Amino acid sequence: MYRVMLFCYLLRDRLRHQAQDIQHFQNYVNLSDMQWQQCAEHINAPQYLLEIIQKDLILFYKQGQISDIIYSTLTRHTVAMGDIHAGCDRIMTTPLPFSYSVLLHRAVYSFCLILPFSIEASFGIWTPVIVALIAYLFLGLDALSAELEEPFGLQENDLPLNSIVRNIEREMLSSLGAEIPPVLSSYKGNLS
Repeated sequence: MYRVMLFCYLLRDRLRHQAQDIQHFQNYVNLSDMQWQQCAEHINAPQYLLEIIQKDLILFYKQGQISDIIYSTLTRHTVAMGDIHAGCDRIMTTPLPFSYSVLLHRAVYSFCLILPFSIEASFGIWTPVIVALIAYLFLGLDALSAELEEPFGLQENDLPLNSIVRNIEREMLSSLGAEIPPVLSSYKGNLS
């Protein structure tokens, strides 16, 4: 379970392109010094840790320490974590295509430029107000698409990965009967 918590921390750090101190896990995850060193230096540390988990599951199964049902269940969970990792990696490394962004910008600005001429006969003096409102909405949607392109960062609209990882850690430590760290508090109304 400590390895799963470590996996969450490593995945968060990978998605945010940052390196946090994970030394507090070293005494709990039962990795050899070589494995710990490789995990710290590996190009894809979360995947490396999943490989270690899977190899240990195979070893425990062959030694008869776990039954085939437990092995099968834990393997499914390990594969599911790998799928989550791969999905997050795809989101992180697949940018919005440049041509889509250019076309979206041009379509929004063209629409906003043509709009006053289209509705002037119907709205008369209210045309500037209606055009300003509609332009604001469309330009806001355009800006929103740029914000949502990278959901794993540290901006206000990004996913609160620190809080998600802390909640996973709290639930797992509760299952182990260990001391539970406090819930992360929000900063300016946002979780990080």
